[in-house]
Formats: sequence, structure tokens, C-alpha cells
Amino acid sequence: MRWSDMDANGHINNVPFLTYLEEARIDMLQDLIAQAKAADGVASAGILVANTAIEYKLPLVHRIAPVPIAVWITKIGGAYFDLAYEVADDPDTVYARATSRMVTYDFVSGFPRRLRPHEKEYLQRYLEP
Repeated sequence: MRWSDMDANGHINNVPFLTYLEEARIDMLQDLIAQAKAADGVASAGILVANTAIEYKLPLVHRIAPVPIAVWITKIGGAYFDLAYEVADDPDTVYARATSRMVTYDFVSGFPRRLRPHEKEYLQRYLEP
């Protein structure tokens, strides 16, 4: 985390949490994103965030060590999938829980697109109830 992530109250501001979630999500989905771009062409393939909700549980203060973020899939639909996140050092020290709905998208047509069988197979690896 960056020193600039801290707010006047001495803890990490709510806005950087979105960046932390994004970084965890990209780490998990980078191979899927690359596959979609290879199959559809770089200009058309995409996965968009439709919404994100964050529930802050404990203040997170600046530190040198990275904070662990668990991310998993809770639901796979026809043209979307839902993610859940937990920002925590351990089960007793949870800083935030969050969810995101991700939509597969075609930037050329300007519309969502269906998940392909190989994409669903990829996502199944991370599916947890």
C-alpha cells in the first residue's frame, strides 16, 4: 500500500480499497482475459465491472507488508459472474468484505456477450458457495 492511500484519520481511505480489489481480481483473471482477447481480438474482448459493494469491518492502517486479499467466484451466469473478496490478515482480523458482478462484453458491438464454454471451465476452478 502507498503512503498516499492513508486519509486524515490515519487509516487507509475507502477509495484505495477499490484498487486493491482490482489488483486481486486481475491476478485471478489475467489468463482468462488473455484467452478472451486471443479468441475475439484485442479490440473487442472485455470483462467489465457492473457493480461493486464493500462492507468495511475494521480500519486498515498503513504498513509495509501487503494485506492478503482472498477472491473467489460465487456464481456463474450466462453473460456474467459474481466475485467475493475478503481483505483480512486472518479470520479474526477482517478489514473488508466485498462483492463484484463482472459482465463479459464485446466492445465492437457495444453489448454483453455470452460466456464461452472454455471461460466457464476456467471460472469453475474458483467457484465456491
